[in-house]
Amino acid sequence: WAEPDVAEALPASTTAVLGARLRVAWEDDSLAVIVKPQGCATQGKGSLARADWLLRQLRPTAAADALRQPRPTHRLDAGTGGLLVLAKTSAALRTISASFAE
Repeated sequence: WAEPDVAEALPASTTAVLGARLRVAWEDDSLAVIVKPQGCATQGKGSLARADWLLRQLRPTAAADALRQPRPTHRLDAGTGGLLVLAKTSAALRTISASFAE
């Protein structure tokens, strides 16, 4: 595994917070629950959702409705750390996002 040029992937402030490895609390074929540190945006430019090289550390899914890459099912403010659920399949994204919306 070759570490990518993180300077091009994310702003230095985000890279410093995330480091080079994801901390995974749970993972199966449909979703992953990761530890999002404070100071890291969930979505948008320079966010975890745009960090392809980090998301590739998760196990790929063999599901027929697999997403191109895992996607956050909810938001956590950049200043908030905690568990973040990433969907690997369309069904998981739809179901979990709807649950958070309720």
